[in-house]
Amino acid sequence: MTDAPSVRVDREGRDRATAVVRLCRPRVKNCLAPRDWMLLADTLGEIAVDPGVRACVVTGEGSAFSSGFDLRAASSVASGAALTAVHAAVRGLHGQPVPTVAAVEGPAIGAGWSLALACDVIVAGAEAFFAAPYVGRGLVPDAGLAWFLTQTIGRHRAQMLAFFEHRLSASDAERVGLVSRVVPTGGALTDAIAMADELARLPSLTARVSRGLLRHGATSTLDQVLDREWEAVALSGTDREAADARDRFFTQRERRPWT
Repeated sequence: MTDAPSVRVDREGRDRATAVVRLCRPRVKNCLAPRDWMLLADTLGEIAVDPGVRACVVTGEGSAFSSGFDLRAASSVASGAALTAVHAAVRGLHGQPVPTVAAVEGPAIGAGWSLALACDVIVAGAEAFFAAPYVGRGLVPDAGLAWFLTQTIGRHRAQMLAFFEHRLSASDAERVGLVSRVVPTGGALTDAIAMADELARLPSLTARVSRGLLRHGATSTLDQVLDREWEAVALSGTDREAADARDRFFTQRERRPWT
């Protein structure tokens, strides 16, 4: 009997336009060995070039989102191959051409937390929690976690999480901007799919360009963002789907000029 795949993709939503990526190692809280990270990277690569996908959800099977890297593969923790696989998966998720939503229940630990932070939106169940238990275990933050945390909450807060291994609840994570929305326990995936379905209905080019502007804005000056807007506006002006959306808006406004 062959092992079940550690990563599975389902299609959900209207026109099955939302790809739901599931981490499928629930017995070990969806921690991933190097081969699993590589499978995740390959899966995300396939999603990125699938014209039928307009949004992507990432979630974990069972009671956990992901507890990160499988430390039972201890001999490869510091190996170049292992880190290459982890980085490929994180880059593949953060670089998706479509909007991404993380549906988090239970723990999102270490590199698992990075996967959630690589998404555009994070929906967390009320009992979800987040942690970065590296330093005290003789490890260093990986999977881009140092970048994701400092970009969002600043260096000093990020260092508190890394050095003191604080467990951050879903509500506290939402308060500091590390979670987009908290929902009742067990409802994260349903809410995330509904949100992804709504995102999938947006004009795809304007959604992609707008995501780029917002991400660029986090590390750029105002002048750099204003310069980038020229390209963004020019691109959206030539897109048929975006033009149709504008036409619908102006038609509705003519019918209801007060909106």
